[in-house]
Amino acid sequence: VCLGQCAVAELGALHRHHGRVCLGQGNVHSLNLWRCTGITDVSGLGNVHSLSLERCTKITDVSALGNVQLLNLSDCTGITDVSALGNVHSLDLWGCTGITDLSGLSNVRALNLAGCTGITAVSALGKVHSLKLGGSRCAGGHGGMFHVGCRETSMYKR
Repeated sequence: VCLGQCAVAELGALHRHHGRVCLGQGNVHSLNLWRCTGITDVSGLGNVHSLSLERCTKITDVSALGNVQLLNLSDCTGITDVSALGNVHSLDLWGCTGITDLSGLSNVRALNLAGCTGITAVSALGKVHSLKLGGSRCAGGHGGMFHVGCRETSMYKR
C-alpha cells in the first residue's frame, strides 16, 4: 500500500485518530506513508514487514516499530531515540539529525546514517554488514574498522 504525500484525513481505511495511524487487525505486508506529515503516532504499525515513513517530520516516538524488518525513517527530524529498533533488519535514518546514540542498533544488518550530523561514533555497530555514513561526523568505530571522515562512505563487511 502506498499513500505517499497524503494528508492524514485521507487515510480512511487505516483508522485515523488525532494523527495516529492504526491498521487494527489488518494484514499489511508493505506500507509507504512517505511525506504524510500529519502522522504523529505510529504505535499501530509495528507488525508491518516493510514500512516507509520518509519525511513524516512530526513523528517522535518509534519505540513500537522494533519488529518491522525494513524501515525507512529518512528525514524524520523529530526522532531522537532509536534504541528500540535493534531488531530491524534494514534501517534507513538518512537525515535524522536529532539522533546521537546508536548503542541499541547492534543487531541491525544494513544501516544508512548519511546526513545524521549528531552522531559522533559508530563503535556499537559491530554486527552491521552494510553501513552508509556520508555526511555524518562519525570519527571512529569498531576496532578501527569504521574510521571515516565526512565524505560519502559505504562499507560492507563479509
